Amino acid sequence: MQQLSQLSLPIPYKRGLRGLSRGQFIKHLRKRYGPQLLKDLNVLFHKPFWNLTDVAQKHGFSREYARQLFAQIYRIPYRQIQERKARVRRAEESALNCTKDPVAKLATYKGKKKMGAQVELMVKQKCEELGFEYKCEPNGGSIDFEINGYMVEVKSMSKSRKTSKRGPKYFGFYLLESQRKLADFMIAYVWPTQTFYVIPVTDSQYRFYIRDGVSTHYSAGTNHAEHKEAWHLLK
Repeated sequence: MQQLSQLSLPIPYKRGLRGLSRGQFIKHLRKRYGPQLLKDLNVLFHKPFWNLTDVAQKHGFSREYARQLFAQIYRIPYRQIQERKARVRRAEESALNCTKDPVAKLATYKGKKKMGAQVELMVKQKCEELGFEYKCEPNGGSIDFEINGYMVEVKSMSKSRKTSKRGPKYFGFYLLESQRKLADFMIAYVWPTQTFYVIPVTDSQYRFYIRDGVSTHYSAGTNHAEHKEAWHLLK
């Protein structure tokens, strides 16, 4: 497999867009942003999951400006490097046990999707710890895991809500129709308590509620208590 580090660097511009030589332009960038910017731009050649958005967010400017800097310094459109990196990334992912490994997702996802990828990574690590056989996204993304032959969908919630005006708060988990048809189990993760629930899925049940015992005074008892950390159900 061809490594990005083995790709030859293109010949840089002799004159920058600012009318400066390449050396003068690089000196200008070092003075304004520090030497780390040039290192981060160079890493774009070698690191499959490092992209222009990461450089821009780190140094406080737009992705478009990062793209212009890259093109000005290396005299090559970033799109070409992006295509090469995508090929390397796909080759690395196919070599893993997962089609879309949670580690790769963590490197690219942002916000809530990144939180979901973090939970998937914890599930993967738990499977390895327990000696379970697993595959990630065995049907091309329609389900999260196949664990010991069971189809498993992973969900997580960080906030609880009331289902009635005077009732307690619950963490609500919902399966889409396509997920209900495939899933044998749902693994639900509650962030405030850092707890997993391994819940069997039936045709008639696709909404699951776990009582919040942290942020309300209804701390005694919780739905699906028998499924709390019930990893043995997947054996």
